[in-house]
Amino acid sequence: MIRKLLCVLLAGLFIILSGCWSSNEVNELALSVAMGLDKTADGYLLTEQIINPKAVAAKNPTDSAPVTLYTSQSSNIEVAINNLLLKSSRLIYNTHLRLVVLGEELAREGIMDILDFFTRSYEFRTDFIFLIAKDSTAYEILKNLTSLDSIPGVSLFNMAKHSSEENGMTKAVRVIELINSIASDGTNAVITGVNVQKEDIRSYSVDAFKDTDKFDRLAFIGLGAFNEDKLVGWLNLDESKGYNYITDKLKYTAESAKVDDAEISYNVIKPKAKIKVDITDGKPSISVDIKLRYSIPEISGGYDVSVPDKLGSVSKALEDKITGSCNAAITKAQKEIKADIFGFGEAVHRKDKKYWSTVKDKWNDEFIKMPVNITVKAELINTGEISKSYFKKD
Repeated sequence: MIRKLLCVLLAGLFIILSGCWSSNEVNELALSVAMGLDKTADGYLLTEQIINPKAVAAKNPTDSAPVTLYTSQSSNIEVAINNLLLKSSRLIYNTHLRLVVLGEELAREGIMDILDFFTRSYEFRTDFIFLIAKDSTAYEILKNLTSLDSIPGVSLFNMAKHSSEENGMTKAVRVIELINSIASDGTNAVITGVNVQKEDIRSYSVDAFKDTDKFDRLAFIGLGAFNEDKLVGWLNLDESKGYNYITDKLKYTAESAKVDDAEISYNVIKPKAKIKVDITDGKPSISVDIKLRYSIPEISGGYDVSVPDKLGSVSKALEDKITGSCNAAITKAQKEIKADIFGFGEAVHRKDKKYWSTVKDKWNDEFIKMPVNITVKAELINTGEISKSYFKKD
């Protein structure tokens, strides 16, 4: 009995003390938090944003930049990563990657091979977020420092996550969702765009942050729309919010609208969208019904929402504002992008599989001429701590 117990104990110790075949000492690793990919004449320019351990150390940090950039060029991504060993004293470790930025030129050429690489390689997890460098390169984006978070890659990841959940003008797209959208016959992908808001002082210098506002800032500027695996156009911020209303991806956001001479601000809470399909005489049409609740955090102009008859105008103004954003997104997709980014084709497929089999190979041609009707119903839940301004005289 004792011998059996010892054998079990020894086996457990072997499991605990043994390492995996690819393990490395922490002090031999260079932790990459963001990767950039740009198009070159012969393939790719790879940019890795590496944490500077001396600058972010809890004790006795140095005054140097919190990250450093390593670049490499090759006809394929794996070789480009491997070639970084010619420049770095540490092994590049991509397991904690939070972000992949694609240059706009590369995204317009096609990203299928890039996605194949990320899903095939054991080195990467699948929870990092994709961004596109609008009118720029991935290298230009990743060389900029950020003010609130010392690690720019982490800052952009948090911006993408929070703005997607709380603002509604972006979308945090991860690799599996991106692949599914591109592979689907009934929808096309979108990826959030980022660019550099130019100021007087460059934000790739630590000295820039000794001033409070005069440095370049990274900012999101809407959604890049794809047809298959190629970037073909852009939705602006308002159209991007309309896209998120239609696709039921929006959790919370803020809106504003004019009511008489007043400006009303709205907190929109958990809108829900339902897509309905009608097929008549072989012609599809779509109805999108959006229901939401809202509160009123701000009123400019003394509008009195304590009067019941006025509340209808407040709700109507919000409904019209959201309807306009949704219609703008649909118009952009049908007239300029010419690709179904909303998943209407998937809804048609679910509605009538036989009909779908006749149009799936030319669905974008059907989409651009298909009627789409938006209906928004808004319900007020509260007007804040007060319903009538203290400064409103009877």
